[in-house]
Amino acid sequence: MPIYLTENNQQFITANEIGKGGEGSVYSLTGVSGQVAKIYHQALRTTDREKKLRAMIANPPEDSTCRLSPPHNSIAWPTDLLYENRNFAGFIMPCITKSPNIFEIYNPKIRYKKHPNFDLRYLHSTAKNLATAINALHANNYIIGDVNQKNILVTEKTLISLVDTDSFQVQESSGHIHYCPVGVPEFTPPELQGKSLGNIARKGYHDIFGLSVLIFQILMEGFHPFTGAPSDPTLSINEIASVYCIKHGIFPYNQNNMFKPPPSAPNFDTLNPEVQKLFKRSFIDGHNNPQTRPTAREWIDALNAAERALVQCERNSLHWYSNHLQKCPLCLNKYPFPPALQQPISNKNKHLNIILKPLIFNKIPGTCWTIDLSLLNKNLKWKEAHDFINGLNIKKYLGYSNWRLPNSDELINMANSYLYNNKYMQYGDVSKKMFDMKFLEQNIQYGPYWSCSGKANFGELLVHLWSGQTGYGFLNDTNAFVWPVCTHDSYLRY
Repeated sequence: MPIYLTENNQQFITANEIGKGGEGSVYSLTGVSGQVAKIYHQALRTTDREKKLRAMIANPPEDSTCRLSPPHNSIAWPTDLLYENRNFAGFIMPCITKSPNIFEIYNPKIRYKKHPNFDLRYLHSTAKNLATAINALHANNYIIGDVNQKNILVTEKTLISLVDTDSFQVQESSGHIHYCPVGVPEFTPPELQGKSLGNIARKGYHDIFGLSVLIFQILMEGFHPFTGAPSDPTLSINEIASVYCIKHGIFPYNQNNMFKPPPSAPNFDTLNPEVQKLFKRSFIDGHNNPQTRPTAREWIDALNAAERALVQCERNSLHWYSNHLQKCPLCLNKYPFPPALQQPISNKNKHLNIILKPLIFNKIPGTCWTIDLSLLNKNLKWKEAHDFINGLNIKKYLGYSNWRLPNSDELINMANSYLYNNKYMQYGDVSKKMFDMKFLEQNIQYGPYWSCSGKANFGELLVHLWSGQTGYGFLNDTNAFVWPVCTHDSYLRY
């Protein structure tokens, strides 16, 4: 394996590759624990990158969780430069304990399945720890820039780790700025939407917009704060609805004439009142004046207070809610939430699914779903999806000529079965052989699915099976997955 030297001639030998990305690879180090090396691809070993990393190493942010027992690194910060044959090659950084990214925590389906004890107390703690890590960066004048869910890891104890820190915006002591040239539209503030980010010096309040989006998703069952249902079904826009709302300052949870909150979203009023105020400052006041957005420090204080104000539900030990509410909102919610851990799930199911390869029949609502894997990963525009379905009918795929896209209710029922193992798609012994939760987990795509429940002049309703969220897709611009279904009129004989 290659041998690398630091600027102090300390020798490191890379061992196993433990990660790989567009910029390079991350390796474990022979004879060294607690540290790893990131080695850049040859074309990216530039002088500018070397200067940026040197500035980061000279001025690390405060990482208070390193003093915990055992220590925890909340920021995977570079500690030494590495050279190969005297040429810059990469850097040393702390080894971060393997943990899920924050999407797995704020996505209710995955959280209930993999982290069933992660109740609202844990979610508040996670949000607070995220704000704490970002506050430490801002205190040293570092800006994340590309705030999004992919580079944030969360432990079972709600501790945060920020990774890919070498992509942050860094300002040298001379004043020279190393910009962050990228951003995810759903986390980018309105004042930066549509701009070339490669030469924009971002500010802390730009990060705060993305932080506020993530906190909203953490506390609101994964819903994006700017996802909404149009009040006017004839409204036509040519981009993702959430990005459109960001650009125009339309916060669906604040009264307006254009978008309402998604029907399945938690009630905004269930949030602690101080937390509600900070969201409004982030998304309403901050639209016209970005500097009015709360700081990370303000988020820490509000989330601390909100966490202390949580009370436990008397009916379900997994339910916690803010003490400004009269009753537990989870018990009142019309959507099925997971039972307490000690409560077994009944196997009785009078609507048992019936299987006939490569189909599955569900008596309620009488839908026949294909489980032909070659059909379940089609990512198509609206017209392409219809042409694909028409092709199945022309050739009488599996002997049927009434193939169609599922309607929104059918898809939402499927999402509910995946999220909560409940309602129409509970599984008895027969169906578990071919259409169990493992099948769904392995084959449901991360992305929206087309339904046939549309609005004239607006678009078709999309359903995200990983989260149960809905939104509208635009007929000419949106790609979504396709799950062909048909109605089987003779299933009762089985």
